[in-house]
Amino acid sequence: MSTGTSGAAPEGVSDEQQLAAEGDYLERLLGDIQGTVGPSAWPKIEALVRSLMELYGAALERLLDSARQTSALEHELNERVISDSLLSSLLALHGLHPLTLEQRIERSLGRISNLPQSAQGRVELASLERNRATLRVVGVPDPVLAKGLAQLAAREIDCVAPELEQIELENSMPAPSQLISVERLVAGGRA
Repeated sequence: MSTGTSGAAPEGVSDEQQLAAEGDYLERLLGDIQGTVGPSAWPKIEALVRSLMELYGAALERLLDSARQTSALEHELNERVISDSLLSSLLALHGLHPLTLEQRIERSLGRISNLPQSAQGRVELASLERNRATLRVVGVPDPVLAKGLAQLAAREIDCVAPELEQIELENSMPAPSQLISVERLVAGGRA
């Protein structure tokens, strides 16, 4: 891979961590290149990268079609593809993922609902329009905890849905509780 590794994750580093490091490296590299080339060269570089991605996407599509045609266990193949984070993200990036965008988001939210941090509530997909997902936190009265849970969900969704351009949190946080003055409590107790 481009960070100078042989492609295998170093000892003690998971494939997912390696993949995240590679993605970060590519983003930095593209940013560096954009900062060093002139404004007339950058669109050509973007077109080159886009063309390469389309070529690899077409090759991946053919590979998957061939594998599905020769396999009597298409469901098993799809499950293996879905469970491999690198392959899954590449197929999603090229529009070839066996699950729809909404299904991938719902699966991610389901995994998050099983985490200890979400014991008090859950995150729901409020809407999905074009390449924008809006999340809603339900059952978490503390706005700080709700925001943390939503951020966790957004990070998870970002991994399985790289084609999303924006992940938003619906502004449905509960209003702060009304404080009742001591005088009102005392007056209420006498009535």
